[in-house]
Amino acid sequence: MENELNYEVTSSSGTYDNDNYYDDEEKDIPGYFEYYFVEPYFKHYSDFEGKMSRRQYWLSFLWYYLVLFFIPVIGFFIAIACIIPSIANDIRRLHDIGKSGWYWILSIFPPLNIYLLVLLCKKGETPNQETRCKLADKIIFGIMGLTFITTIVWMVLDY
Repeated sequence: MENELNYEVTSSSGTYDNDNYYDDEEKDIPGYFEYYFVEPYFKHYSDFEGKMSRRQYWLSFLWYYLVLFFIPVIGFFIAIACIIPSIANDIRRLHDIGKSGWYWILSIFPPLNIYLLVLLCKKGETPNQETRCKLADKIIFGIMGLTFITTIVWMVLDY
C-alpha cells in the first residue's frame, strides 16, 4: 500500500489541493440562472429597495419568459408567483436610473407604457457583475433544449 501525501497550499489568488487549483474568486461568481433568474425573482422576492443593472433586468426578464415557455405545465403558477418580484425588479431598475419607483404606475396607462419602456432601457449606475456558466446552467439549458425539441417533434407527429 502506497502512502499518498495530501497537501493544501493557499495563496493570495487561490488554493492548490493535491495538484488541483481552485480559484477563490470563482467560488463567489454566480451562475447565469442563479444571477439572472433565482436572485431577482426569489432571493429579492419583495425587495423594492436597491438597484438593478440594465443587463440583469433584461436577462432576468428573458429567463422569466423562457421558464414560462419551456415549463408550460407549471408556467401559470410561476407567472402568478412572480407578479410581485416583477414589479420589484421594475422599481429597482427605475432606482438604478435615478427615478422614483412611483414611475412604475406609468405601466397602467397604455400611452405612457412606451415612456416607461424607454426609462427601463436607459443605462444606469450599477455595473454588470461577472457570471460563469456552471454545471447547473448547462443542465437547465439541456432540459430546455430537450423540451423544445420534444415539443416540435410532438407537434409535427400530431399533424
